[in-house]
Amino acid sequence: MTTFVYSHPDIFLHDAAAAHCAMAPDRISRIYAKVAGVPDVVLKDAREASREQLERNHTPEFVEQLLSATPTVDGQHHYIDNETVLNRHTWRTLLLSAGAACQAVEAVQHGAADNAFCVTYAGHHAMRGAAGGFCFINTVAIAARHALDTGSKRVAVLDIDTHSGNGTVLSLMDEPRSLFAETYQAGYPGSFLPGFCPENVHRVRCASPQEFRHAWTELLAKVSDFDPCLIIVSAGFDAHRADPLGTIGLSDEDYRWVAREILAVNA
Repeated sequence: MTTFVYSHPDIFLHDAAAAHCAMAPDRISRIYAKVAGVPDVVLKDAREASREQLERNHTPEFVEQLLSATPTVDGQHHYIDNETVLNRHTWRTLLLSAGAACQAVEAVQHGAADNAFCVTYAGHHAMRGAAGGFCFINTVAIAARHALDTGSKRVAVLDIDTHSGNGTVLSLMDEPRSLFAETYQAGYPGSFLPGFCPENVHRVRCASPQEFRHAWTELLAKVSDFDPCLIIVSAGFDAHRADPLGTIGLSDEDYRWVAREILAVNA
């Protein structure tokens, strides 16, 4: 089984002055260092996404706002809110993250790789026209839109972050060719659905590893029934018991289990 890993050193520059543990850049650089040594992994440099790819999911006005708000000098910061802060490297980080996801989609679509892993920013709280929750653009939603526009008839998006992927839900809930499934803990971002839950959105709140495994057993059965051409995973590792923000309390083995179960869907 061949796995392509997409990333770029410049991605790690976005949070070089992070004041919050949730966005410390060594989180993703450490992941990259680990996966880089795994057998059968092929390392690939991410390329910047095009404006067309970004605007498959985000409004042109919002994309332009992010570009204009990005500082041009080291040490300068632009605050969208207290958690969502741009520095000089943020715009390139966003382009490389979205570009990596689109490259990963194409590699799997064309059979060049069995699967792909992107060490980037997923941005699952970012909405079509707004940033928030440490997220600027929704890399996962961009990847899903790119897949649907380049040949995949059905795409499943799975979110295993400790928080709900509200931005991804709101971005894809009107797209019947997509299915969204997630587990999440109580709290942020709170209620965001417009009074109903669409048929293509499946969400389970969890408070323990046992609930997590039970939920994903049921959710992946729904994914299997959907019979996706491509599965895209928003892989947040803050549900781990060592993370100060998470309460679900997953272990390394829980993550191994859900990865194996995802790979087994319609294998």
